[in-house]
Amino acid sequence: SANSTEMLRFFSYPSQEFDMPTAFGRAMLKSVNSGIPQQFGMQIDNGPFMRMTCRDFLDTRGEENQVLLRIALPDHGKVLDIGCGIGRHLKTLRQKSKTLEFLGVETCDLMRDYCVHSIPGPARFFAGLDDVPQDSLDLIVLMGNGLGVLGNEQKATNRLKELVSRLNKGGTILIEKIGRAHV
Repeated sequence: SANSTEMLRFFSYPSQEFDMPTAFGRAMLKSVNSGIPQQFGMQIDNGPFMRMTCRDFLDTRGEENQVLLRIALPDHGKVLDIGCGIGRHLKTLRQKSKTLEFLGVETCDLMRDYCVHSIPGPARFFAGLDDVPQDSLDLIVLMGNGLGVLGNEQKATNRLKELVSRLNKGGTILIEKIGRAHV
C-alpha cells in the first residue's frame, strides 16, 4: 500500500515531467484524438522508471462490460465513478440506461473536461471526492486503479466505510483488484 512519503513522478514523452494527473491526462487525450495509444512514464520514490501504455484505459475490457451490464440498477439511479478517467465505464453504463445519473470524480482537468463534453447527461464531474454531493448512491465504481485515488491504506479504509454507508438498500460497490473486476 502507498504511504504518505511516497513521491510519484510521471512523465509524458519525450521526457517532460508533469504531475501524475497531467501526464496521464495528456497521454490519454492524445490517444483518444490520434487513435494511437500513447505511453507515459512513472517512477515511485527512487524505484525503477516504468513505461505504461494508455491502451488499458481507453475502452472497457470484455469482462468489465459483462460485470457492468449485469448490475441491476433502478431507473434514475445514481452512479459514482471515482477516478473516472475519460469515462469508459460510464459510457458502458449509459448504453444500459439513459436515465442513470452519473457523478464522476477525476483529478485531471483535461480528462474531466473531456467527460463533461462526451458523456451524455444527466452527469456531473468533480475534481475531488470531497466536492461530490452527499447523495445516496446505487452504484459506486472503483475500477482502473480507483482505490489508489482514496489515499494510503488507512485513508482508503475510512473512505470506503463512508462510501458504503451512502449506498441505497441493494446498492453495489464495484472494485477492480489487479485487473479483475469484483462486485
